[in-house]
Amino acid sequence: MAYGTAAGVAALTPMYTDDGEFKDAGASDVATNPTLTQVEAWLDDVSKLMDTALAEEAFVTPVTDTDIVPILDLYVEGIVHDLVHYSRKAGRFYSKRALDSGSSPFNTISTEIHDWVKMKANGFANLGLARLSGVRPSSWASFDLL
Repeated sequence: MAYGTAAGVAALTPMYTDDGEFKDAGASDVATNPTLTQVEAWLDDVSKLMDTALAEEAFVTPVTDTDIVPILDLYVEGIVHDLVHYSRKAGRFYSKRALDSGSSPFNTISTEIHDWVKMKANGFANLGLARLSGVRPSSWASFDLL
């Protein structure tokens, strides 16, 4: 299950759409750059990174809670928005600093998602997001008694 929609990303990056939509080449359509297929693939990839980070905090994935899904949709669409800019040689992943660092956008995205989920974990739990029983979230401190 992907969080976010191509329409949500298009709303953030209208300059790269055809009348507000990403499109694949078809009988009557000229493909946008990036294409609808590419944007949907990024939504899927970033959603998988989100589910991985949520699972590390012992949350049940994919998330279907109607209070939490819109938050995840917005966050994932924002990241895919950045990937759309990057594909057009623009945006934060195409800055001189980002390029000079040598880090791939997906390494940066993965780190940001994991940090964001850890920061939001208590709020998600307080909103009732289901956690796996018997699984310790990675953000919880652990120690051994001697």
